[in-house]
Amino acid sequence: MGLPADLTSVGSRLRGKERVRTEIDAFVLARLKEKKLGFATDADRLTLVRRVYLDLLGLPPTFEQAQAFINDKRDDAYERLIDDCLESPHYGERWGRHWLDVSGYADSEGYTNSDRVRPYAYKFRDYVIQAFNDDMPFDRFIQEQIAGDEMIVGPLKNLGPHQVQKLVATGFLRMAADGTGESDGAVSRNQVVADTIKIVSSALLGLSVGCAQCHDHRYDPISQVDYYRIRAVFEPGYDWKSWRNPSQRRVSLYTDAQRAARAEVQKEVDVVNKEKTAKQQKYIQEALEKEYARYDEPLRSEMRKAKTTPGSKQTDKQKALLKKYPNLNVNGGNLYQYNSKHADEIKAYAPRIAKIRKKIPVEDFVRALTENIGKPGTAPKTFLFHRGDHRQPRQEVAPGGLTVTAPRAAGLRSVATTPRSRPAVVDWPLPAG
Repeated sequence: MGLPADLTSVGSRLRGKERVRTEIDAFVLARLKEKKLGFATDADRLTLVRRVYLDLLGLPPTFEQAQAFINDKRDDAYERLIDDCLESPHYGERWGRHWLDVSGYADSEGYTNSDRVRPYAYKFRDYVIQAFNDDMPFDRFIQEQIAGDEMIVGPLKNLGPHQVQKLVATGFLRMAADGTGESDGAVSRNQVVADTIKIVSSALLGLSVGCAQCHDHRYDPISQVDYYRIRAVFEPGYDWKSWRNPSQRRVSLYTDAQRAARAEVQKEVDVVNKEKTAKQQKYIQEALEKEYARYDEPLRSEMRKAKTTPGSKQTDKQKALLKKYPNLNVNGGNLYQYNSKHADEIKAYAPRIAKIRKKIPVEDFVRALTENIGKPGTAPKTFLFHRGDHRQPRQEVAPGGLTVTAPRAAGLRSVATTPRSRPAVVDWPLPAG
């Protein structure tokens, strides 16, 4: 992009004077001269390299990094230093954390009595860091976080890396504190929705719309209807009447190929388990025969009959007999008491089976926001809650944005009332100010 005309003309007049090296320097100096000011004294190279590292990376340079810049005599040494810092993975860590703060990033659900760990939340953190390091366009950055799942065509299965990235991005909409579970009521569910709207409005509009949940805003031109228009946009993903708690909101990244591989490994496990079961039953029977041999007839036959009769069909006499002779209760758990060699042989199957199971592909998950797939092609209705009370629903409200941000002549451009309404959020105009 070219420089403004006045910036170029100032640069041509002042270039080469008073330490002016670029058009930007000239432009700044021109404004300083209007105030009868000039540039500050040049920082020494050690101070300069420390400033750059701390500003861009949030970390001081190592001794070697500082010395490399101090000893670099090339004319563009400073520009090269900036480029090196911008290429560092620490750049995304330094600046991505500001967006993570805006989004309310946390590794647990945040409820005092239900502060469960979010095992896959870190993927959203890594997504933000990588987005800064990749210099991702801001519009795409926002669109993926607001509607990444809606940008994926077809069912959420056999996903490629770019599709997974879009799903991970919707973790932005999963950062509100969420302690809901099967026994939680409507109040806590609606609070999660309200907190999510607060995060979205604060991050994208630079203002909070929370007051309008209960009444028209007293100081800003934000109506209660506007608030519920925004809520209607996110209602398909946060349907409080058909709620999914955090553990139900994860998306599996298992592919059909991985499922097929798991099935093949399971077949191998089943074969070994069948072999183990057959051998164990053989050893149990051998142990029982040795126990029977310790007794004379007709007691031996009575023991054998009682042992082979199913528990539900045993007579009281048979139950009393087996209780009197507990040594007949031979099983896999106590086989070692009858034959330690056989027990060790059965025990050796466990590491063998474990080794086979290690070949099963690990199933990975994404913490994402998705529509309620139990209701394809439909969206839950959103109603304005009188005084913010879900027990007092009033008129139905369609998805949309803030009236104050829309052109006066055109009015509010509402989003179509379909489950695919979130992508339009990116096109909402921002408040003037």
